[in-house]
Amino acid sequence: MLYATEENVKHAQRWLQTLEVDVGAPPIKALELAISLEPDAIYLLTDGVTTVDVAGYLREVNRVHDLIYGEQVKVPIHTIAFYSMDGQALLRRIAQENNGQFVYVPDPRRPGR
Repeated sequence: MLYATEENVKHAQRWLQTLEVDVGAPPIKALELAISLEPDAIYLLTDGVTTVDVAGYLREVNRVHDLIYGEQVKVPIHTIAFYSMDGQALLRRIAQENNGQFVYVPDPRRPGR
């Protein structure tokens, strides 16, 4: 973790420009890594279309048992659905079950959607 200094932000922007998007890959490994870092929150940006039971996986790995309060979510997961409504149900469920919020971002190239 780094402070958001001007230099660090520029470095992060340069690094982001080098990344390649892996279309169609399930987010399991990315979520596993993110949860292991114990952040304040996770933002899952995707179209939500997958054949993997991501919600079930998160019910297993994103929980801790507290003696007083019972089962608790480790890290809130907010979901942001891009362009496709196909994965909306899954992303709403993930957000709801992980103390997060769901947001849909329509395709700006398609007016009226």
